[in-house]
Amino acid sequence: MRAGRALVLAFALAPSLVACPANDQPEGVEGKEGVALFLAETDTVFTATLVVGSSTKVSVAPVDVATPLAEGARLRSGDRALVTVDEPDEDGLAQVTFAAAGQTTLELADADGTVIDAIDVKAAVPGATTLVDGDLLAASTVVDARLPAEGWGFLVDRELTLMVSAVDRCGGDLLDLHASKVRTDEATPATVTVEPGAPATFTAEASAAGDVGLVLDTPGLELLAYQVQALEGGDVDEVAVSAASADDTGRMSLWGRAYANDVEVVGPLAFSWRADERVALSASTGLAIEVQVSFPAEGEPPDDRPATVTAEVLGEEGTLDLFTAQQQTDRGAPARTVVVEAAPAAGCGGDPCDPFAAAALLGAVALRRRLAALRATRMADG
Repeated sequence: MRAGRALVLAFALAPSLVACPANDQPEGVEGKEGVALFLAETDTVFTATLVVGSSTKVSVAPVDVATPLAEGARLRSGDRALVTVDEPDEDGLAQVTFAAAGQTTLELADADGTVIDAIDVKAAVPGATTLVDGDLLAASTVVDARLPAEGWGFLVDRELTLMVSAVDRCGGDLLDLHASKVRTDEATPATVTVEPGAPATFTAEASAAGDVGLVLDTPGLELLAYQVQALEGGDVDEVAVSAASADDTGRMSLWGRAYANDVEVVGPLAFSWRADERVALSASTGLAIEVQVSFPAEGEPPDDRPATVTAEVLGEEGTLDLFTAQQQTDRGAPARTVVVEAAPAAGCGGDPCDPFAAAALLGAVALRRRLAALRATRMADG
């Protein structure tokens, strides 16, 4: 196993790595009066705390289609110092920008200025933002997918999904909605492109191998530079399997890792998995899988068969002995973290649901501890 923050699974710190999500298919959120449905690119706009500088397009529709909204009804800000609302376009979408920290409302007013309905929105000053490996985040809820500032790369001609994780100055979760930008630095050739995608998401792609400089630009924070590499698939020369968590029933979470000249490869790697007979796999392909190790029931003969799992990708493979596995839940220290201040800081306001700011100790038990206990019981019985 590679050097790094590795703990015996018996003392595993297994964070819940499911961030407050941005919905892929927004359905709209009902206003306070139950008259209007407020719609944006993600419903999370109306439930999360946004990064100051975020923006989105919002429209309104009647909750009851049989009762249309008043003619001439328009969207406006409850506090223009905090949120600005532009005139709607031809599709009825109004650009909403979160200009300052605080909570206010988006109001739907009739032609006379009377408020028909309203919905709360809020924003906070970011304390830290960092890039996240979107593929790993989607594949595992127990691996910290935040990326270090260096020491990793991505494969040529494969789209790399980068997401932006944001917390406020107190460590509360924020949604960065078009506030941060990701770009290449001046030294990176034009063979590398970065494009905005879904909310809080960017895609990077390289058509040739070489050094790559990525820059995360968040309003109010210093530029964050990532010095990484674009790699050819044939450069991969090592594969490893890491254990992220385990419980006392024999269930474990594993993730595959690939390296090229000691540089870890991130992104959409299609690992193939196989295991010894006593190990059941949740899937045969993927970045991360769950496994179940079988143990004999009380009174049954001992099971001394091995319990290893092997991952293979791009012609290389690596194997992990589940009875001696140690925990590895990250690729190294993230490029930027927030230092929570002793007293609440101005601009705080995010809910404490950020998976990277508040980890929960689950007290997972190593399989080897259970194996030792079983052996001790057999010796006592014998």
